[in-house]
Amino acid sequence: MQKGISTIDNKFFEANDSEFFEALLDDMITFVAVLDKSGTILFVNNTPLKAVGVSLAELQGKKFWDAAWWEYETEAIERIRQDCQECANGQNTLHDIKLKTADGSLVWIEYSMHPIYGEEGEVKYLVPEGRVIEDRKRAEYQMIEMNETLKSTNEKLENKALELEKTSKYKSEFLANMSHELRTPLNSLLILSGLLVENEEANLSEDEVDSAKVIYESGKHLLALINDILDISKIEAGQSLVSNEEISIDELSQMMNKRFVHMAADKNISFDIEQNSRVPKVMISDKTKLFQILTNLVSNALKFTAEGGVRLTLNADENKIFFKVIDTGVGIATEKLESIFEAFKQADGTTTRNYGGTGLGLSIAQSFASLLEGEISVDSETNKGSTFTLEMPLGKDKKISIEHIVQSASLKVCAAPFDDDRENLSEEKKTF
Repeated sequence: MQKGISTIDNKFFEANDSEFFEALLDDMITFVAVLDKSGTILFVNNTPLKAVGVSLAELQGKKFWDAAWWEYETEAIERIRQDCQECANGQNTLHDIKLKTADGSLVWIEYSMHPIYGEEGEVKYLVPEGRVIEDRKRAEYQMIEMNETLKSTNEKLENKALELEKTSKYKSEFLANMSHELRTPLNSLLILSGLLVENEEANLSEDEVDSAKVIYESGKHLLALINDILDISKIEAGQSLVSNEEISIDELSQMMNKRFVHMAADKNISFDIEQNSRVPKVMISDKTKLFQILTNLVSNALKFTAEGGVRLTLNADENKIFFKVIDTGVGIATEKLESIFEAFKQADGTTTRNYGGTGLGLSIAQSFASLLEGEISVDSETNKGSTFTLEMPLGKDKKISIEHIVQSASLKVCAAPFDDDRENLSEEKKTF
């Protein structure tokens, strides 16, 4: 049984056929050589001879690994010598190696070596062949450079992440300290200023009562700011607790009415709640967070509505309930709609100056909605009003559960845990 890629009869190397054999190989654009079994060069086609600037006569009789076209590195020369030995034992080899050109430059070639067998099945010749692979090598080097750049970028990102984590830790420590250190004097300030506003003994002048009102309102604003910052930070830190409980929709509507009807009356605008007959009696979700979402949306609507009014409508289908907060306020420009749910963002720079607020209400509402598997959308037109829609699952398939931590999918901020002391406050200190 014959081995190898082919069997070449001796007549191909006899003088009368050598011209045909050489012409055939010279027409090939690849590197082709013929060696005897010991690795001695018998023939090399024109392609490498022209490239390196040598003649066939200069190479014939030399060992293949001693040819002047190889880069003179001990490892490369030894590799070629080993290839010849392996090929003489009937093995095929394949390597990338550098070849010296006539101008002294080096080019990469991919070369392989195959044994050629005689009629008796013995290895008679060794045939190295190769092709220039500069483009492939260039691409490999570019890939290596890209990998190095990617590695460097990843290291920088990891360092930035560590810096962010450290900064976040400092922020969290500050928030914990702010919660403890500011709330106690603020509590006293609100209680005392509230007593001054009531002026039960009628021993304060009108101007003094007005001044006490300014102190009281400023204190409430500061308390709201602290609570908003703590809420958004708890969401960022993945510390938000969620519970599944039965919520009476009628009770929720009553809570919202009590919360805002007087606020609307103080502004001489209306506040109405409309509940569709399709709305079920109960839903399962986190009552506290749902109430806060609706509170943020309605208070925001009242704040930006000077004429007309605000409506809270409730509707439902088989699996979801829809809360719509509709106002006749200033509205929001289309190009600003995407940014209003970002923390500390408001429609424009004049909003805070004209209406106050921290820019956290909608961000907290959207984040809480995400925690509860809901979604808030908005439709608005400048100077005509806005409609915020909270879409929530009715939770029919949810089981009643105690509080558990849920990570908001809408926030990807790395934040360290921190202490929030609001749950440890007595009832009289929670409300002013």
